[in-house]
Amino acid sequence: MRLEAPLWIDKIRAEEDARGALTAVLNTKHEVQRFTLGDALKVSLKSWVFRATINGEDAVVKRFFDGDVPQVLRNLKVELDFLERSFDDPRYQANRCLYTWPEDGIAVLSFAPGKRLGDEIAQASGDARRQLVWQSGEWLRRYCEFRKRDSRFGPRHWVKKMTSVKTDRVSVPADRLLLDRLRASVVGQTDAVRGVPVVQAATHSDYVGLNAHYHQGTIYGVDIQGESWLAVAKDVARFLVWLQIHVPISEGGQRYGIALEYIDPFLESGVLSAQEQVTTLPFLIGEQLNGRFVEVYARPHLRDITRAAIEMYLA
Repeated sequence: MRLEAPLWIDKIRAEEDARGALTAVLNTKHEVQRFTLGDALKVSLKSWVFRATINGEDAVVKRFFDGDVPQVLRNLKVELDFLERSFDDPRYQANRCLYTWPEDGIAVLSFAPGKRLGDEIAQASGDARRQLVWQSGEWLRRYCEFRKRDSRFGPRHWVKKMTSVKTDRVSVPADRLLLDRLRASVVGQTDAVRGVPVVQAATHSDYVGLNAHYHQGTIYGVDIQGESWLAVAKDVARFLVWLQIHVPISEGGQRYGIALEYIDPFLESGVLSAQEQVTTLPFLIGEQLNGRFVEVYARPHLRDITRAAIEMYLA
């Protein structure tokens, strides 16, 4: 009888195979005089990510497999080069693109120092936390300031996106009912938000505490993969919902399911107009809560936190 290898052995084998393949490619690149591959940060069917030292500089090596990979790499380089030229304050940065080889699907990025922004916010308290959340909003405001346009909001896209999220994993009847109530609340806002002013911008598109680092007063955006035009309110909603779920606060008041300790300083950065704070933002927070609830449902702790946020949103 043949015994299956434990999953952790498969994981080690996959990482070693990825390491060997990356080493073979990097050995062929004349730009790389010396390198060391460090820990594997991610090895999946879609991408590999390794810590590294390239020509004496701390770096991250990424190899992509999903989509039009050469174009993904070209877009990534153009966007990170643009941000390197455009961010003119040392407190607001993004990791730099050091090398790309589009046909190999490989990018070498500068390593962003410090802790993940979400971890830094979790460890802070009082005025220090408030300042850090404000600075998080300011980072997004500055990113969006470079390229933006005024438009009118179309909720139909977001309702379709929300209702297309499969809810099979939501197994508890009371939770399915809660999700139905949330969706009904968002759909019920469509007439009020249809056609309202909205600012669209080239933005991060996945700006959360996991995709930014904080070090000695500087926020570094990471995991930026190209120029992505969206309603700024969507990135605001995404950041705030992620923060409420992963660094939860249940005291001190809330608005739209988000603790005042988070939503107030983030919006005080000026990232979103006063009008959008009461139109597009609550609508998109509801859409984000829907997606996050389904996403984390198999993780009881996060499921409970997200359920509480939805209940606050609906209160």
